[in-house]
This record gives sequence, C-alpha cells and structure tokens, in this order.
Amino acid sequence: MAIVRRRRDPWGAVETLHDELSNLLSNPFGAWPVLRGRMSLPSTDVWEDDGDVVVEAEVPGMEAKDIDVNLRDDNTLVISAKREETKEMKEKNYYRSERYFGEYYREIELPKPVEKGKVTAKTKDGVLTVKLPKKAEALEKETKIKVE
Repeated sequence: MAIVRRRRDPWGAVETLHDELSNLLSNPFGAWPVLRGRMSLPSTDVWEDDGDVVVEAEVPGMEAKDIDVNLRDDNTLVISAKREETKEMKEKNYYRSERYFGEYYREIELPKPVEKGKVTAKTKDGVLTVKLPKKAEALEKETKIKVE
C-alpha cells in the first residue's frame, strides 16, 4: 500500500479569507446578521402613504415590554430592545443551547417631519409597526415650477 501525500495549496486559505472579508465588507449586515456583543440590527422597512410614515422592524421573540421606541428632536426614530433568557434547567443534560440573548438597536432618519404626540407603536407576530403621522407642511403637494 502506497502513501500518497497531498500537497496543500498555501494560498487557498488566503483566498478564502479574502473572499469572506470581501463579502463582509460589501454587505456587512446581510452576510453577518449577529454582531459582536450579541447585538443585532433588525430588518426594517420604511415607507410613507398619504398621511403617515410607517416603520416595520422584525423583533422576533420580543414582548412589548422589552421594546423601547423613541423619537428624537432631529427627526430620528430609535428602536431598541433587550431580551434575556433566565431559565435554569437542572433536570436536563444539555449538549447545546441556542437560545437568543441580546439586544436590538436601530436608528432611522425619517424622510418627513412627523407629529410627535400622535405616534403609535404595536407588535404582532414578531413585527413592530410604528405609525408616525406627517406634519401638515409635509402633507402639502409639490408645487410645479415653470422652467424657462
């Protein structure tokens, strides 16, 4: 029986590292959704209709009491949440536990000025929906300007 030695390409590992870093830098949150420190960036949709700016953020497993929503003076919506699992199971011998512990944090610059006192937020099926009524000046239709 003959022993065959495989030659290992020393540049293979460097190429793999290069590909992974390129992927991470070109799409940092899509390729690596959980960041160091167990903080993640929730997927968020922002759109507007005739009267509201609407923000939807994924907050799976979070309860309303765990979520903070704030509107800053610079027209930025801040969503943060913290989840801590405190169960202690002594009767089971775990080999692996993949429960999520961590924080969500997102700052969203709103496209239009909004009425701060009329903002509503609710959670349903792991999605936080924030409705922000636009200020009256933001509701005005655009003005046609004649070009000469």
